[in-house]
Amino acid sequence: NQIYIGVTGYPNPYKRFKVHLNDYNAFKKGTREKGIEKLYESFEQWGYKNHLFVVVEDLGHKNKEVAYERERELIKQQISKGNSLNTIKTKANV
Repeated sequence: NQIYIGVTGYPNPYKRFKVHLNDYNAFKKGTREKGIEKLYESFEQWGYKNHLFVVVEDLGHKNKEVAYERERELIKQQISKGNSLNTIKTKANV
């Protein structure tokens, strides 16, 4: 019952999940150095097919900073509940 929160600029948000999956596979093969550690561990433990992808909120055409701020708020909420696969993003790693 862990949750990963992410914002995307992709018109089709399911494509973003596919990018995460491709990045995970590259990470496993050693062709990608960095990854989303907790999300990848969850893929390993449960298999990516056992992950549900849901659009929680559609921000429409908000600017990136508004979208990232909302993402941080949602991540903080899930961290406080103890069920987040995210870490808090800072301006340095956004």
